[in-house]
Amino acid sequence: MTDNKWADMPPLQAQAGIINEMARSMLDAITGDWDHAAYTIMRFGGQGSGSFEIVTSDGSIRLGMERAAFRLSIDLKRVMFVKGRGSWFSMRLTLRNGGPVEAKFDYETKPEFDSQILGVTPYWTSREQLEFPRDKAHQPPWYAELLDRYITAEQARLDLWAARDRLWAEVGQTSEVSGGSRLITLTSGVGLLATDGYSNPAPQHPGDPGFELYLPSTLFDGDADQARQTWPCKALNYLIGVTTEQDIDWPAQTADGPVAVIYIPNYANDTPEDWRGPQRDDEVCGLLVGVPHPGVPASLNGPQGPIRLIGVLPARPQEWAYLFSDDAAARPTVAARLAGLDARTLASPDRPSVA
Repeated sequence: MTDNKWADMPPLQAQAGIINEMARSMLDAITGDWDHAAYTIMRFGGQGSGSFEIVTSDGSIRLGMERAAFRLSIDLKRVMFVKGRGSWFSMRLTLRNGGPVEAKFDYETKPEFDSQILGVTPYWTSREQLEFPRDKAHQPPWYAELLDRYITAEQARLDLWAARDRLWAEVGQTSEVSGGSRLITLTSGVGLLATDGYSNPAPQHPGDPGFELYLPSTLFDGDADQARQTWPCKALNYLIGVTTEQDIDWPAQTADGPVAVIYIPNYANDTPEDWRGPQRDDEVCGLLVGVPHPGVPASLNGPQGPIRLIGVLPARPQEWAYLFSDDAAARPTVAARLAGLDARTLASPDRPSVA
């Protein structure tokens, strides 16, 4: 946020005042022999980087350490913003020993960040446009191209999001998406927490309509925020993390029946003791991935093709032990026995073991 003392000044006066403070801060940071010093700063989409070079009388260059001027450049970029024209992308402030201060600003050239964690991408261009909007006439070609790419991708994402809203509404009463998930209440009264995003287009899976995970529970009898505080949701969060990190293709993994996943929660474990195992004081918990639920279709007819819906349930210790055994009949047996349960029993925190 721009310092109030600059906000209360006319823009040109504020600009001059900030540049003077930056120059004083640079001067205070210079020690030893010097002829001139230059601070090059790039700011784009909320990102920033800077290089403070001090040149000695013999022409050698050393890097200086200075932070105040770098922070002041945030205010400088804001007070120099002109509606429809934006603000600068990079600047260079030069001090000469015994001479004048010179400031130059570049409104056109694409910033070239040295750090791998900073970049000029469609997303960061959209952030720049949001904070320092430019009319078409004042957008450099590279900027306009990146912004158009962001707008196109964002519209596609919103269209897909809206499509999933409509499709889930055919399954049950659905909440808005928040935190990457939604709550759907079926006519049976069972609530589902479903992910929203695995069916977004992904460069690593071109043309794949994707899938979404969902977890049914009779504990999800309030709103979405309440559902997210229950112990089954914490299990789902673990699975989401692993799925994202390892890019797991659950439709392929579960084609032959449920898959068992075990884990130890990385924070307070409030999973009931009879869902942990195999020892009474054990922290190990489990999940069954690939369990259909009554009233939930196998897929949603998404814009890019069928979005597979992968049901998830907490697993009893006996169930994951059975699935991890060498018994070839384990997966079809567990699948058949779970299919024999009614909707509310299947989603109950008191569901009996089927192994």
